[in-house]
Amino acid sequence: MQLPDYDFLADAIARIDLPILPAELHGMAAGLLIADAATPVPRYLKLIMDEPEPGDVLASETQKHLKALFDVTRDRLQTPTLEFELLLPDEDESLLIRIEAACEWARGCLYGLMEQGIQPDSELSEDVSGFVSDLIQISQGGYHVTEDEDAEMVYADLLEYLRMGALMTQEELQPIKAAPQQQLH
Repeated sequence: MQLPDYDFLADAIARIDLPILPAELHGMAAGLLIADAATPVPRYLKLIMDEPEPGDVLASETQKHLKALFDVTRDRLQTPTLEFELLLPDEDESLLIRIEAACEWARGCLYGLMEQGIQPDSELSEDVSGFVSDLIQISQGGYHVTEDEDAEMVYADLLEYLRMGALMTQEELQPIKAAPQQQLH
């Protein structure tokens, strides 16, 4: 399973007038699942949209895409091979748009964590507390770079920080269990 196309999901949510970016939706799914991998899909969907009216094909289709996003996120977070990645606009978008989306991802992740009871003042390790504090700063637009060659490297570092911070936080809150090893006879 792989993440949906960012633009495809953006179009789907725009068709039903949801005022949220795909990056924030993915961050929210990640935050919920980082804190509790057993979070049910309906809880996530309820945070985003009302249950579609009977016959509302667009809302039903969008809900199906959001469920798939949640399922892929759960799968990727649970793989011990660190395959988790953020759903963000493609590299052909301007750096400003990509940074804004990364900030939206951080906002969604923070929201998902807080929905699960993880607060900045929760008893967490120094690393995880620092990550949660950084999510607050980043989600408030506290991340600025200029559009030049070094800025692309800074942006790549931001993405890796968010990705690894999410995985580190999940590992502290609910360690991934390694597959049982088979014994040789």
